[in-house]
Amino acid sequence: MKNLFFSLFFFPLFATGQCWEMVEAKASFTIAKKSDNTLWTWGRNEYGGIGDGTTVDKNYPVKVGNSSDWQTMSSGNTFVLAIKQDGTLWGWGSNFNGELGDGTNMAKLTPIQIGTDNDWQNVSCNSGFTILLKNNGTLWSCGRNDFGQLGDGTNINKNIPVQIGLDTNWQFISTGLDYTLAIKNNGTFWAWGANNFGQLGDGTNINRNTPIQIGTGNNWQKVSAIAEHSLAIKSDGTLWAFGNNFSGQLGDGTNVHKNTPIQIGTDTNWQSVSAGGRHSLGIKTNGALWAWGLNYEGQLGGGYPNNNQFFPIQIGNETNWNLISAGAFHSTAIKSDNTLRVCGWDNHGALGVLGAINNSNSNCNCQWGFIPVSCVALGSESFNQNIEFIILPNPSHDYIIIKNNSIHNISKIEFLDITGKIILEFLNNDEYINIETLQPGFYIVKIKSQGKIYNQKLIKQ
Repeated sequence: MKNLFFSLFFFPLFATGQCWEMVEAKASFTIAKKSDNTLWTWGRNEYGGIGDGTTVDKNYPVKVGNSSDWQTMSSGNTFVLAIKQDGTLWGWGSNFNGELGDGTNMAKLTPIQIGTDNDWQNVSCNSGFTILLKNNGTLWSCGRNDFGQLGDGTNINKNIPVQIGLDTNWQFISTGLDYTLAIKNNGTFWAWGANNFGQLGDGTNINRNTPIQIGTGNNWQKVSAIAEHSLAIKSDGTLWAFGNNFSGQLGDGTNVHKNTPIQIGTDTNWQSVSAGGRHSLGIKTNGALWAWGLNYEGQLGGGYPNNNQFFPIQIGNETNWNLISAGAFHSTAIKSDNTLRVCGWDNHGALGVLGAINNSNSNCNCQWGFIPVSCVALGSESFNQNIEFIILPNPSHDYIIIKNNSIHNISKIEFLDITGKIILEFLNNDEYINIETLQPGFYIVKIKSQGKIYNQKLIKQ
């Protein structure tokens, strides 16, 4: 290649690539929806939860089929239930307990429609069971039921959805490891299933196989569960917690379990909350992000290696956080600009960042601060398999050399950050490119040559 003068351009960081709208993290698995209503999954996949027809883990977002009409979704660690905009229900992944609700106990590697109803509104899944809400306010469940988590008065598994009671005023649902939390449209709070740590909040440690009301209050607004502790927000903006507290995940300054809701602090500006494995996330009405509990894998996102937090602490000083979902060992959050950030343990590729990890703990492939997940498809299928250009060195510090394996001339080189935003652009050819201006991180190098585009991945150290 000839050494020619390059033009260098800087582009505003908000130009392109802001695409994420919804996310849910579970145990080593993440599912997210883009603003174009496509669905994407990554992480653990031994039972087909990725939905791409394989059982191979993916450490980058994979599009689920070709549909662009998804409304909402939920993951149960190894399976997914999702609702389309037409109200139909779809599922894939593990099905050993009937959690997909298709009348079988056979795993599905790609999405299949569940029944023929088209009035499904919301869904919440957890370890081997599913809770569903219809437009008419009725509640339904299927899957594993050994702790009464289906709420149908039995402890028998179901492989098709069964209605929970006859009430038609259910409004909000969330599932823990073996239990369910729900709010009715009159603001009352209900729970059922496993209760060994007091996670139902009824003042006992007794399992329940039908919904029981928690207290007498009628001002409950949101609830959240994933493992064995529960979080809730009242309409007055106060935060409440109960259940397992081994790692301070309740946020009351102790590690003592609670079997009735206790108020966390005195603040009245909590907007949303998400219970993880043994950690918790919250957003206040000013858009600030808070976290507490276990931090051995960096799941709090604040860069406090191995330092559990027994009270909520603010993560950074940004006030543009919009949505959160705490997984078993990792955390996900979407900002108001629709960028998706992740931190914590990258087990099975749950972070979806292709190994761009800050290993502050040698015993854990973990990310200690929030980093973005790309809007650009980063899977190997998105990159030219017969690449004619090689980037050396990679990872790189100050410069790269693009080795041309053909006689093709390069017309343009673009550097995109992990959210798909163009950061640098070069015109014409050169074998030596200075990248000192790039911040450390993961980049996509898009090489345009003779009408073709060749994508390569670059790590700037």
